[in-house]
Amino acid sequence: MFLFGGLPHYYNAILNRLNEIPNLEVQVVVPAEKGKTLGSGVFETEQNVRFQKFRLEEYTPLWTLRKPYFKGLKDLIARQQPDALVLSYPYSMNFAF
Repeated sequence: MFLFGGLPHYYNAILNRLNEIPNLEVQVVVPAEKGKTLGSGVFETEQNVRFQKFRLEEYTPLWTLRKPYFKGLKDLIARQQPDALVLSYPYSMNFAF
């Protein structure tokens, strides 16, 4: 399961290729609206996406030092039970808190 601040077009081809590997299921969590960490000029598309995508509300609670976090992420992880989480800054900060 990947956590991204958005779904830029250049991610789709890579994630689709990974998803084609036998016994590997790619899941992506992205913000429901325009992500707070994605640049304004980044082109996003869901065209030709062949992997599982989840859109969650992104918010910035005080307990994460105002870093974005996904509402309902804990429940989603519990339901989907991914073998691995792949995330980067600032989402990695949420696990520290």
